[in-house]
Amino acid sequence: NKVIVRGEISNCKYHTSGHIYFTLKDETGTIAAVLFAGNAKNVGFRLENGMKVNVSGRIDIYERDGRYQLYVNSVEAAGMGDLYRRFEQLKAEL
Repeated sequence: NKVIVRGEISNCKYHTSGHIYFTLKDETGTIAAVLFAGNAKNVGFRLENGMKVNVSGRIDIYERDGRYQLYVNSVEAAGMGDLYRRFEQLKAEL
């Protein structure tokens, strides 16, 4: 079953295999996500922490950890995330 999720990227890591691992979050929750290399090559921009995105894919259980994970097929940029912007503002105030 295909789902579409909107959220902000955090903990973005590029693996040498070409896979991209990240957390997708909003005001109320988070979910681990993976964009496999075959799909990552079709994304026309670099995923970065703080970026707001719309992703489509499927949610399944990652067997090793027994947790839900979002297996991403495609990504669309939706701007800079509010959570990241507020985090940067707080850092600047310190």
